[in-house]
Amino acid sequence: MGTRVSVDARHPVGAPHGPARAELPKGLRLIPVKTLDGAVAALKALEHGGEVPAC
Repeated sequence: MGTRVSVDARHPVGAPHGPARAELPKGLRLIPVKTLDGAVAALKALEHGGEVPAC
């Protein structure tokens, strides 16, 4: 089983995370990132059991 990723442009960087949390499907986590590089780094950290930022 791999990591499932969902990108949602409806919630831009800096927007409150409340609306995104309310729509979050069961089993997924919100990980705030500001750049594509940040998203890739977070995915690599998840893949290797590392910690990632949380909302």
